[in-house]
Amino acid sequence: MLIYVLKQMPHDDRTMHEMLDQCAEYYQNNQTELAKIEQFRTTYTSDRAINWYTDECFLYKLLNQALRTEDIQLLYSFRFFIIDLCAELERESEKIKNEGHLTVYRGQMMHKEEFHKLQHSIGGLISTNGFFSTSRDINIAFGFLTKSNSTNERVLFEIQADPSILGVICADISSLGSMPWEREVLFSLNTVFQIVSVNTDSTHDAWKVQLVASDQGAQKVNEYVKWLQIEIDYSSPLVYFGRLLWSEFGQLTQAENYFKMLLDTLPVDHPDMASVNLEFSHVYDEKGDYDLALQYSERALHIRQQQKPIVPHRLAACLNSMGVIYRHKGDLDRALDYYQQSLTIYENEVSSGKHLHHANTLRNLGGVHKDKGNFDIALDYFTRAYEMYQELLPADHPRLADALSNIGSIYHHREDFDQALDFYQQALDIQEKNCLDDHLQKANTIRNIALIYRDKKDWNNAMNYCDRALTMYRRLLSDIPHPNIAVCYGDIGFFLFFIY
Repeated sequence: MLIYVLKQMPHDDRTMHEMLDQCAEYYQNNQTELAKIEQFRTTYTSDRAINWYTDECFLYKLLNQALRTEDIQLLYSFRFFIIDLCAELERESEKIKNEGHLTVYRGQMMHKEEFHKLQHSIGGLISTNGFFSTSRDINIAFGFLTKSNSTNERVLFEIQADPSILGVICADISSLGSMPWEREVLFSLNTVFQIVSVNTDSTHDAWKVQLVASDQGAQKVNEYVKWLQIEIDYSSPLVYFGRLLWSEFGQLTQAENYFKMLLDTLPVDHPDMASVNLEFSHVYDEKGDYDLALQYSERALHIRQQQKPIVPHRLAACLNSMGVIYRHKGDLDRALDYYQQSLTIYENEVSSGKHLHHANTLRNLGGVHKDKGNFDIALDYFTRAYEMYQELLPADHPRLADALSNIGSIYHHREDFDQALDFYQQALDIQEKNCLDDHLQKANTIRNIALIYRDKKDWNNAMNYCDRALTMYRRLLSDIPHPNIAVCYGDIGFFLFFIY
């Protein structure tokens, strides 16, 4: 999703120079790479992206570092080149679509822990987080294998690929790269492979892993892309990239750094400035810094109110955000007032019909009524929000998990523990499919399940789920004294009292 959003961003000389300036700063003491950077600046054209990538100069090194480490700021800086490289690969892939099945190879030294995961995932799917280089020549692949040691294994990948199927984008770049003798076939970002087998190859003292390039999940990806495009059109690719970081991936610190970078680099009259401030408020709200969140939300609201003409749905989003923060600060009456203002705008002034932010406001109204003890009203709002999400979002979208958790919380308050557990488990099932291991909303769901087991007096299950939630909170919120961490420690102490 992040790469898709990057590809929707502006692509011009300014973004190229921004990328090259960052590369020059990184290689400021390397005259060879600096010369390459200036050569790129003066001679580059988009139809030579593959050639530059295979040159293994500054571009290859930094781009793969960004993809491997998921360095968000570096990926953002490289958006210019990512767009060109993906586009050229797509063009070149058309040339081999009628070739039939390909058999290609890749030699790789793999960390033992990573390899063991492969061994235990036969039949499962893996996705590359970078451009995946292979060769038609098995001997070239073996040439990349060094001697195994205590930490690494020699692994030969044998890959079957049908370039004509949906979702498999690969190109023979032998004539385009700087090393034609390698007979390289390059797969684009996020290609999915199915693990067929993992066996020893005693002849070459290596492991042989057989993969098949797969289109499994392609339909689901297409559904997400359609929804993403609606959201991007509703805001902008620039803002939505950062929103994905915190809302879908739970990467709060990375999102904070990204929006700080935008505030530092965008002109004060940039059309996205209100949205950047609003996203900042969301990040700080998630981190539990409600006063700072309120400052940014008020700033966003002020900018929106000054813009002419006023755009109703953007104003409603600001009002909704203010309501969220006041709810978290415990001022429920003020929160309810902001939510009602937001809902009134969506129902009376926004003409485009149902929208995700409309559903968000319904959800938030449910939340504040729950806090006030109005559980029947809360359940009605939560159910309306869930039904709207179902209409707007792909199946198994993480936002549906949040909606299910909200409904579960009402049954929890009603002490219908089995019904509550069922809704929480449905939510967790979605999050297990879609969320990273460390995701704040997933941690919240796991803690909710722990509390259900607490109320059912199933202390061992309560302890196990709470410990799992605490581990995730500590990784996600290690840089701030978040109240959820302290609460989990208290819960664990309580459970231990009954267990022992």
